[in-house]
Amino acid sequence: MTKLQIFFVGTLTAFGALFVEILASIIAPEILSRENIFPLESALLLAIFAEEILKLIFFGKIFLRIKDKSNFFLPAIFFGSGFAIVEIFLNILANPIFHSELFFSYLGLFLIHILTLSIYSFYFFHQEKVYTFKIILLFALGLFIHFIFNFFVFYEISPILLDIALLFLLIIPAKIGFLAKNKKLN
Repeated sequence: MTKLQIFFVGTLTAFGALFVEILASIIAPEILSRENIFPLESALLLAIFAEEILKLIFFGKIFLRIKDKSNFFLPAIFFGSGFAIVEIFLNILANPIFHSELFFSYLGLFLIHILTLSIYSFYFFHQEKVYTFKIILLFALGLFIHFIFNFFVFYEISPILLDIALLFLLIIPAKIGFLAKNKKLN
């Protein structure tokens, strides 16, 4: 698959996650109702669950079709960017007033999706066979990382600090991807 195709599948996956979130809120509105003890957390967990499960499924399918698997990090960048662009676009539609702090929140959306996808990509890169238990653990890790990110965003903990932390975390898969590309990593 080309990088553009991977990017496009990332955008479609984001719309798929949105569809699942809307469908779940229609089928089970009590989950997101105001009478619920934690309505924000319920909506947040539903959104993160839908996003991460669909990213893992579709990215796993794509990774099997990638011919050049010498760098696992590049497909994660393109898929994650496609996913994040849809999410950013929908956020801009919901809140068209732009201020500088939103820039860092939007940058964080790019970084969180690329980070979780680079973790998934690293797994698929190093596994000959996919194991259900490992996929569940991988999904739980992605869910946890994404939840922590959204927790920081919703409780307005410095988006700049959050972006710096995400950039720092992304250095690890980027470096591993570079070493793998240059055949210095087995």
